Amino acid sequence: MYTSLHALFLAATVIVGTLTPSHARSLETHGNDNNNSDASALADYNILLRTHVDDLGFVDYDALHADPAALHAYVDSLADLANVPSVEDYDARLATLINAYNAFTLQLILDHWDQFESGQTTSITQLHGGKPWDQPLWNLAGQTVSLNQLEHELIRRDLLTEDGVVGAAEPRLHWAVVCAAYSCPPLRAEAYTASDLDAQLADQERRVLLADDDRFIQTKNNRVTAVTQLFNWYGSDFGTPRTPYLQHATGHRVPRPPPKHTQHKGTNTPPQPPPTRN
Repeated sequence: MYTSLHALFLAATVIVGTLTPSHARSLETHGNDNNNSDASALADYNILLRTHVDDLGFVDYDALHADPAALHAYVDSLADLANVPSVEDYDARLATLINAYNAFTLQLILDHWDQFESGQTTSITQLHGGKPWDQPLWNLAGQTVSLNQLEHELIRRDLLTEDGVVGAAEPRLHWAVVCAAYSCPPLRAEAYTASDLDAQLADQERRVLLADDDRFIQTKNNRVTAVTQLFNWYGSDFGTPRTPYLQHATGHRVPRPPPKHTQHKGTNTPPQPPPTRN
């Protein structure tokens, strides 16, 4: 049974956690290059994604729950400091951190799958007192982190330029990180790698901003009329103002004042199956 990460859960407001300075320094300055990664665990995780995630971002959770070994092995491999590249190897580090976030999120779902399957739980926001992203559940390079710490203090922190300004490096990461909210981008059916990262992020950007899906972008008469809430939550990451990024990414004119943010109806409804594929 395929079930969308988007449809499973409510759109969520993200609350930033706090990673202690010593932990942040440890994760930033240690770790070896991509050649020392657990290649076997990553390869098996990649096969898992290709097997259980389709090109629309739907996950076969029944099959994944029945055979989670590759996911468990990859999650376990991320605890090894040697498997998290250092900041000097930017592409390898960013690919690894995105993979980690998405794998941890899949693991979080599997850890509570019996509740979802029985109908006891219908939203990720019902887990851990409504704050699953704030829970320090995940071992990354020997440090215990939450999903919020991973996203905001490590993945987005890597965007910092020499003058400390956020948003100048890689805004497309927001199309790759899947937080299990309705408004999140589709989960990619392959792992991110340093060698393919630019092409993968470009493809994710196209899938979100050029897709015929009004959750992400709405246009009329070749003008952008509404955009995903991600531009509201992480506006500075896309540059200030965000108009040049939007115009370049979509090929559409962006009027002034800026377009509104998309609103989603019916997000409290139970999960729905994906459309039938031809």
